[in-house]
Amino acid sequence: MHDKIFYEAKLFSSRNYKSEAEALDNIFRSLHISRNSSILDIGSNRGIHAALLSKMGYKVTGIDLNPKFINYSKKSVKAAKFLLADMRIFHSEQPFNAAIAILNGIYFNKTKKELSKAFKSIFNNLKPGGVLIFDINTNLLKDHFVNNRKGVIGYSEKKIQVARFESIRKVKDKVLLKLTYLVRDHSQFYSYSNLIRFGFFSIAELKGIAKKSGFKSFKILKFKNFRPKATCFICIK
Repeated sequence: MHDKIFYEAKLFSSRNYKSEAEALDNIFRSLHISRNSSILDIGSNRGIHAALLSKMGYKVTGIDLNPKFINYSKKSVKAAKFLLADMRIFHSEQPFNAAIAILNGIYFNKTKKELSKAFKSIFNNLKPGGVLIFDINTNLLKDHFVNNRKGVIGYSEKKIQVARFESIRKVKDKVLLKLTYLVRDHSQFYSYSNLIRFGFFSIAELKGIAKKSGFKSFKILKFKNFRPKATCFICIK
């Protein structure tokens, strides 16, 4: 039997992380952020984007609140630095040229107060002219939300099968994402669940809070090969 990170990795093994990193590289370079620049990866998860950007020459520091992700990343990605830290209170002695928060990282701030603290912290950790790039699944935004949505993804090989069922619903001013996993690992069968609480904001609310935190520019970012089911944003200090 393997750990949960192993099964999550299997579920997303066909995802084209390389094209996502290349898309980030292209947007960085269009903003004159060179490949030896420092990047803060917020909610770095398993460190995949950090690893790919590091190979391009970027100096990446990943932060995450999940100690399992940090331990996994430290073992598997030697070219980047990883820290157990909260985006709302993280402080670096050396500011960064850019920050990224991919895979709904910003939405882990469940209230406007938490979101404001996060934006302000990120702003303070960027150099003058530094940029923040973040994305949110489009159907999680107030502007496009569909309540009680359900879905399933799966992975199958000879000895391992994994299915993940998801259901999304709004409760007051928050979004609840319930994930249920069914696993067959060789001759063993088992299941487990995870309940994730997200914030619930409109694009206008995100923009207003980012601007109040000091960012002078907030735009929707459109470029190919990057999270087609997400809305991407760029903030400039």
